[in-house]
Amino acid sequence: MAGHRAALPPARHPGSGLMALGAEIEVGLNAAIVAVRETTPLILVVEDANAPDLLPSGPFDPISHRTMEMGLRNWVTSQTGLDLGYVEQLYTFGDRGRHPQPGDQGPFAVSVGYLALTQTALAGPGDNEISAAPARWRSWYTYFPWEDWRIGRPPILDAVITPALLAWAAAGDDEKLSSPQPRRPGAGMVRARGVGLGRGAGA
Repeated sequence: MAGHRAALPPARHPGSGLMALGAEIEVGLNAAIVAVRETTPLILVVEDANAPDLLPSGPFDPISHRTMEMGLRNWVTSQTGLDLGYVEQLYTFGDRGRHPQPGDQGPFAVSVGYLALTQTALAGPGDNEISAAPARWRSWYTYFPWEDWRIGRPPILDAVITPALLAWAAAGDDEKLSSPQPRRPGAGMVRARGVGLGRGAGA
């Protein structure tokens, strides 16, 4: 899925008299669509057999989309069958290297994240029910099991996270002497099922 690529006009460096080459930029639109059923927060994802669950997404095309929000709504409807109500732009991710390409030859990718709230009635009675085939409702706790305190302390805290943090802390002094960038706590631990930004730009 290719987004609209726009070449920036050459920029003049002050005092140099030189023009910088234009850069290609792709803008991806991603939606975190949230509902709550009883005591379970849900998020809508698009399943992909070859990748982690993805947020509904697509590239912004200024030819087809009058605004970025309209573009987002179009992509969500086409991928999930859901007509969004409330939508709020949350954050824009534009750090270099977020979407690396082999040899760094691809266009620079900017991802615009949105939050969308929907009524629980629209989520359907089952976690997997939605009108478009690859789209599924999933519990937040599928991706963040350490946050699920509904029936007590999450087992993953004592089984995985706490031992990893203690081991990291114990090794901290040695790693400070040998490496300027010590490993993050839990870097080698088993991860919960992940959810990624959608295909968006550059996919």
